Amino acid sequence: MNSSSHSLKLLLTEDKEEALKLAEGLDKSNRERQKMEEAILKEAVSKVEREVNFKEHRVIVLYGDKWHPGVVGIVASRIAEKYYRPTILIAFGEDGLGRGKGSGRSIKKFHLFDALSKCSEHLIEFGGHEHAAGITISKDSVGSFRDSINAVAHEVLQPLDLVPTLSIDAWISLKDITPELMKELAMLEPYGTGNRKPVFAVKGLALKSPPKVLGSNTLKIWVTDGEMTYEAVGFRKALDYKLDSASLSFDLAFTPSVNVWQGQEMIQLQLKDLRTKP
Repeated sequence: MNSSSHSLKLLLTEDKEEALKLAEGLDKSNRERQKMEEAILKEAVSKVEREVNFKEHRVIVLYGDKWHPGVVGIVASRIAEKYYRPTILIAFGEDGLGRGKGSGRSIKKFHLFDALSKCSEHLIEFGGHEHAAGITISKDSVGSFRDSINAVAHEVLQPLDLVPTLSIDAWISLKDITPELMKELAMLEPYGTGNRKPVFAVKGLALKSPPKVLGSNTLKIWVTDGEMTYEAVGFRKALDYKLDSASLSFDLAFTPSVNVWQGQEMIQLQLKDLRTKP
């Protein structure tokens, strides 16, 4: 939302007072960004529910007159994850020329840059790659662009391509999650494109205690197999599952991580998905 030079200055400065001032400024900006992100996300979700016909729209294209162009990419990623559709969000109102800055995020089997190339007559500028892209567009072209990119999507995507999948690297048990395993996983770092974090799954778990919601949408649960218990945290997952029974049985997909709190290290499960059983 602000110039990246502030972050660079923080990394380069050797003055403690300047570093503290810069860090406080960045922390304030980050908190403002989080509030703005949540507000835009709420508005975007409302627009999806009102304006998107999922039978016709395989690509979600939305715009807002008061959205911040520096935040729409993050929100587009969350919308794409929530509905498993390629998503492009456009922010208008900044330049006074009727042009909007948009940011898109895609899903598997839909090359976003290639799709934009086939719709270029509706765009002022565009760029990006397979999974993410940016566009500049006039407001009176949004409707024709939405129709055009959805026509491309109907040629490329089949209905099953719009069903999200999660690849499990291995089914394990809770007793397999040990400090030794964490050391071995650390040897696979750094993670990124082409080397994603491993995802494991455990069958037949139960809640050790009632679930908790942290902040606005973070789910925290304690899971057990009857012998071992681990903390599992699902960021932006609190609204995705209904866990109201201590006797509920479920399968859990997760990535193990080491959480450091007040100098203490604890293995924590980063929740990826949860499948309940009758």
